[in-house]
Amino acid sequence: RRIFLKQLAIIVFIFSFYSFTTLAQSYQIGEFWSKKHIFKASNSSQVLKEAVGEVGAGATLFYIGEVNNKYWAITNNHVCPNKINSSNQTYNKCDGQWIKFFYYKNKRGEPLEGLIKSVPLIIKNLDFALLEITFDNLESFDRAPKHLKLSSQKTFLSQELISLGYGINNNEYGSLMIEEDSFDCQVLSTDNRLINDPDTMNPLKYKVHSFLHGCDASHGDSGSPILDRNSHE
Repeated sequence: RRIFLKQLAIIVFIFSFYSFTTLAQSYQIGEFWSKKHIFKASNSSQVLKEAVGEVGAGATLFYIGEVNNKYWAITNNHVCPNKINSSNQTYNKCDGQWIKFFYYKNKRGEPLEGLIKSVPLIIKNLDFALLEITFDNLESFDRAPKHLKLSSQKTFLSQELISLGYGINNNEYGSLMIEEDSFDCQVLSTDNRLINDPDTMNPLKYKVHSFLHGCDASHGDSGSPILDRNSHE
């Protein structure tokens, strides 16, 4: 019986691993995948890593700074949607969810950790969610993480971009991955349209204002920032 259970466990593991890798690989379009581990990025891009964290174990968020003694971050609405409970009360899926900034560590090598305190603003047709976050162990750091700056400029054709997040494709250990120097990662069309989700595996049920770019992405990159390659905004 023990041998049978062991064999069953091996079969389940193999099936799960195959399902996981199949799901990850199915997002790759074309022969090349341009994302690499953040530690292999250029020195100028290394500063970005401490601002990008993980939501739970399945999505990305990025820190945008402190206002009125509150800490703020951004992710997608579909990562942190509003729900209605059995008492007909509205709550958010991410209330109390843990977050980790794995690449911002203190002198003991511990990553910055925290929680999503609330989701005070959702803009569904932008797939946008503003998060108020708390840091559990910030007292063991010299400062809060560096924040990413939001751009007030419009996108332009052939604008070179950077993409980074925790997407699972070619990312066995759940690392922060970056695409910073590929030709494809650029704005391909500035035509902003309200469109259906092009995801064929798990599409959203609502339309989102979108422009076309060629940066690599896979499951887990939801909520990750797309940055101008020169300004890092």
